[in-house]
Amino acid sequence: MHYFSPPLDSRVVIVADLINHATFSWKSDTVKRLFNSRDSDLILQIPLRISQGSDSLMWNASLSGNFTVKSAYKVAYALKHNSPLLAPQASSSHAQAFKPLWKIFWSIPTKRKIQFFLWQCAHDRIPVLSNLEVRGIVKDAICKRSGLEPESTFHLLCRCPSSLMVWRISSLRLCFDSICIFWATQWNLLIDSWQPLPNGKSNLSLASFIYWQIWKARNDWHFNSTHWNPKAILDRIMLNFHELSNISTLDTRLHTHLSPSSPPSHWVPPAEGKLKLNIDAAFSFPSKSAGGGFVLRDHKGKTIKVASVFSPFISNPEVAEFHVLREGLSLLIHWGYSEVIIEGD
Repeated sequence: MHYFSPPLDSRVVIVADLINHATFSWKSDTVKRLFNSRDSDLILQIPLRISQGSDSLMWNASLSGNFTVKSAYKVAYALKHNSPLLAPQASSSHAQAFKPLWKIFWSIPTKRKIQFFLWQCAHDRIPVLSNLEVRGIVKDAICKRSGLEPESTFHLLCRCPSSLMVWRISSLRLCFDSICIFWATQWNLLIDSWQPLPNGKSNLSLASFIYWQIWKARNDWHFNSTHWNPKAILDRIMLNFHELSNISTLDTRLHTHLSPSSPPSHWVPPAEGKLKLNIDAAFSFPSKSAGGGFVLRDHKGKTIKVASVFSPFISNPEVAEFHVLREGLSLLIHWGYSEVIIEGD
């Protein structure tokens, strides 16, 4: 997990001011001046898109992003009758335009049930409150968690503050465009942005698990009154994500960098009154990404804290081990512990 602090400089700066548009790279001096050392390091690790294409206007009421009279009529009708907007259905021309993206959609390395769930989301067929209101099943479509707006597919998975907390503490750290109307449009933008990157499929795979677990957690909250805990949701996401990385259907082998000496067969507790943080790192050669787990326990073996981290853009196992160790130290500082024994493989 990553925690970001406000800029040390009180001046308001937009992201464009942090980028050298001539070389299309970060202005490292500016970033380091405005942010503390930890945050500046994390920012400078974010890759910038190589393509320098110009921005263009997009019409969010159609899947293709192009304005059509039919989609405009639907928007006008929804505004006039104060009814929720339905996701645009793909016409033959739209389907043809998005054919490459749909092909990538079904090749995303994730579970089949999640692929089917995402397909339902893309066609706005999951039973969110706005869809249930249209069918006459419920009378009030306002999101019960936020109370801000109707619970559409996009609101539930991307814009609801409760869901945004899960995205923000994940390694993807996404903040979705507030002017977007349909989930399908947002998903297509993610596919288009990430697919060319070396770790693009890994990012899309992780995003699919986040969408799925947000939906499951929403249902647990709605029907079972289960407490909404973003940290617990993220832990389940990372557990399932790493489990999937180990199965042969992904054609990916997860390599753990072990020290030459064999690890102890059982956990050795620290001295009385002391704490021990156990860390473990895993590295994936195909996706050039790493995962890490942290468990903080006292001398009696009682678990004090647990955490996990997923890190893209890791070059080799040695860097993965160092990166996870650094994250462990950062977590100890965040938790407020200064004298802790750290043990790894």
